[in-house]
Amino acid sequence: MPTTATATNNNNISSYNKTKNSNSRHDQTNVKSKNGNILSTTQDISGLTINPNKANQIATNNSNNNNTSINTINNSSNTKSINIDETNNNSQLVVKKQPKICGKCGKQIIGTLVRAMDSIYHIECFTCYDCGKGCSNKFFATDISLNKDSENKDKDNQPDNVTIQVPLCEYDYFKRIDLICATCDKAIRGSYITAIGRKYHPEHFFCEVCHKLFEQEDYYEYNDSIYCHFHYSQLYAAHCESCHSAILKQYVEMYRGGREQQWHPECFMVHKFWGISITSDCIGLNYDKKSIENYEQISPDQLFEVEKKLERTIMTIWLSLSEFEESCASCISEMLHSASTGNKLNGLLVTGKLVLKIECLFKSIDTLNEFASSARINLDYSLTPKLRPLNKEPRSMSSKLMSYLSFLRDTDKQIFKRII
Repeated sequence: MPTTATATNNNNISSYNKTKNSNSRHDQTNVKSKNGNILSTTQDISGLTINPNKANQIATNNSNNNNTSINTINNSSNTKSINIDETNNNSQLVVKKQPKICGKCGKQIIGTLVRAMDSIYHIECFTCYDCGKGCSNKFFATDISLNKDSENKDKDNQPDNVTIQVPLCEYDYFKRIDLICATCDKAIRGSYITAIGRKYHPEHFFCEVCHKLFEQEDYYEYNDSIYCHFHYSQLYAAHCESCHSAILKQYVEMYRGGREQQWHPECFMVHKFWGISITSDCIGLNYDKKSIENYEQISPDQLFEVEKKLERTIMTIWLSLSEFEESCASCISEMLHSASTGNKLNGLLVTGKLVLKIECLFKSIDTLNEFASSARINLDYSLTPKLRPLNKEPRSMSSKLMSYLSFLRDTDKQIFKRII
């Protein structure tokens, strides 16, 4: 809007307003009189100097109390309003600053302000875009797309496909980039550990119960929480039907005896093929079923010792018995083949190999009995129905071997009769 200047007959300029550029040392003012003539005055930043001849001309042209419009040419977008009052022919410069407007609420800022992201704000208006809490002390400028953030888009009445820059507090900034610790719920700035779909500070990746840090030890998950070996075994793990220790890896599940049973795979195979159940007392560890399952009177180190020895012993039994059974079956198959082809020599060699294997088995049983006697362990086979037939097995096996050797001896006679 153009401003108004009034001149009196005594050639005194009472007042006028002009716009001043704070970035320019001098401002050029053009004065238009009523008849269209352009008058000029020169203003210095330190004071105001007016050409007397031009001032008299302004006064003459306005002797009839006519108003004159003054247009100010200013190349700066940041302007200040200047009022000049003259009393007793002395000029006085009064500078009025343009009001500062908050970039969020649109109201004038009086007092302390926040200057950020090419705008200014009230301190109370400069808040986190997500949580609404003040973030003037620390914030993160973030570009967001409104069409991907429908809730905030409706709130700001912004159109689709618009990217704006907003302030975020530290928590919400790291939350947007998925770097919040699942334990302490704080931002992760350095290295972190990822487990069960979550991220953790290395110092916060520990057992839910004992807060033991996981270093080289495995961790176990249950209901979105992580546990150490001992407390998972104690609180949530199923227990093997054979050895009664915790099942922490693969297992075999079957319905028997009116209930669901779970087994370690190796325990199940040993029990299925040979009817053996290996428990802690079988390997010289004095922990009964109740103490292992309920973890009474047993420490984490003792539990690890029991489980490692049980696992190692059961695997040894499984591999040894499987290998023994396969080698014996291979010998029997080769014996039958030798008899059918009339190869007496090979039949005798293979039979001798089978006898040696059976001898090793019987010696192992004798060694077990001797160990039980020295350890004062009473092995009464009559109490175990599955072991009672073993009293007849040696005689039956000896009888079958002798029958095979007799058949092998008479092989030549049978072939001769066929030829005749």
